[in-house]
Amino acid sequence: MKHLIWKLSFIILIFTACKPTDNINKEESLKKLAAMKVDSSSIGQSFYKMFKGSIHKKDTKDSIIIQLSSNGLKIVGNIFNYTSKKTNTLYGIVDKNNNIDAIVFEPNLDEKDKIKFIIENDKLLGVAKSADKDLYYLTEKYDGDFAFQGFSDHQIINVPNCKDKENCPKAELSLNFLQPNAFSNKEQLQFLQDTLNYLCFTSFEVKKLSKEAKANFDSALVNYKNDFTSHFKDKKINKDSLLDWRREQSMYVTYNQGGIVCFQFELIIHDNAQFYENLIYFIFDSKTKARLLKENIIKADKFDKIEALLATKLTEKTKEAVKGGKVPMNDNLFLTPGGIGFWYNKGEIDPNTPIVLFLSNSEIEDCLSLPLFSVQKPS
Repeated sequence: MKHLIWKLSFIILIFTACKPTDNINKEESLKKLAAMKVDSSSIGQSFYKMFKGSIHKKDTKDSIIIQLSSNGLKIVGNIFNYTSKKTNTLYGIVDKNNNIDAIVFEPNLDEKDKIKFIIENDKLLGVAKSADKDLYYLTEKYDGDFAFQGFSDHQIINVPNCKDKENCPKAELSLNFLQPNAFSNKEQLQFLQDTLNYLCFTSFEVKKLSKEAKANFDSALVNYKNDFTSHFKDKKINKDSLLDWRREQSMYVTYNQGGIVCFQFELIIHDNAQFYENLIYFIFDSKTKARLLKENIIKADKFDKIEALLATKLTEKTKEAVKGGKVPMNDNLFLTPGGIGFWYNKGEIDPNTPIVLFLSNSEIEDCLSLPLFSVQKPS
């Protein structure tokens, strides 16, 4: 009997040690996630959230950080694993109830897995759809160095002089931005807000704003919306033009550590029968109050090495040798906790599709001018 009690005590001890610290029941979690469905018709609000926690695999538990940025429907993020030191990119959809369907990609954008997430009470719970059903328990929400609040604005404009009211084309404008709402230094906060206001409304060849409008979000928003309305209403409408116009502009965060934050600006335009998509990255250093470009991040004598590495990555992607053995760096680079990437929009390398080339920390640690990736492991 004593032997049996000892065995039971040992089993309880092991179970307690392996049980997640957030006291989430595994079976209940799996049931909840299995029942979860994303309502893609229900648009929520823009947000930015960071979570600390762990991923529970079959025999291991790794500490991770997940960053999530949403424009109310689409969600962009990354997962940094402290054990493997790798960052995976996450894309998906989210509804107003914070149910998330996501696809996780390797840094080179090869698909890795699909994950269902639920955000509840500032906790993130997820399960992988692969056979192993890895569980994600992220029980601590935190802001990183910058806290952001989301802003969304949607409007539909009707053609003013269209006779066939039922078939008239419409113009839809969807704006989704993040604004910093707290920072230790008021001067740095104001500079960042002014910079983002300018970038939100002038990054993509819209009309130039006045100096006052650049520094005032509400004025910039009105100016931008009026510009879009005028552009649409000036269009010549005929029987072959009965297609909708849509402009979607969103903002995401890919890095938020060490006083440095990396923003992703996305523009999607459906202009009658044409489709246009563009991504611009902007890296802000709170210490210098300035944008970081490649020469601020990479040592000058390491440019050749970086461009050779980019050529290797491109060859791996396209299976074709790169002429000259180098791919020129651009200033459209982005940061993640696991490395840096270079985004080439359509036409820069490939005439038909954008190209992303990612370099991990281990590949470039001797090339960096700044210690950008000293992310502390969650306690």
